[in-house]
Amino acid sequence: EVLKVNLIAPLLISQSIIENISKGSEKKMIFLSSKVGSIAENSGGGMYVYRSSKTALNQVVKSLSVDLLGKRISVVALHPGWVRTDMGGPNADLSAKESAKALIKSFERLKLEDTGKFFNYDGKIINF
Repeated sequence: EVLKVNLIAPLLISQSIIENISKGSEKKMIFLSSKVGSIAENSGGGMYVYRSSKTALNQVVKSLSVDLLGKRISVVALHPGWVRTDMGGPNADLSAKESAKALIKSFERLKLEDTGKFFNYDGKIINF
């Protein structure tokens, strides 16, 4: 189920909307990933299926960024931060509203040169 939600569904949705995005003026495809899907940033271990699903999603983002560069579509992964939700828990750093505001700012400043990158909610690059 985790792989369906975090990997398969985003890939299938992206494939179904590419032609519509190609017609737009701002050509951006954003995927909500997670820092726990970064191999370079993994210092906590555990959460094998969730981590793997986000790592695989990051690979989809990178591959789509290469495939869609000719259509001038920027494709990036964004990490929403540690958010106070059922999953993040009550001790998380950000409220859902704070995370959403930061993600919108990150989305708005994206350029084609950013394609294929993985960004934290605050705009800083995360290593895959």
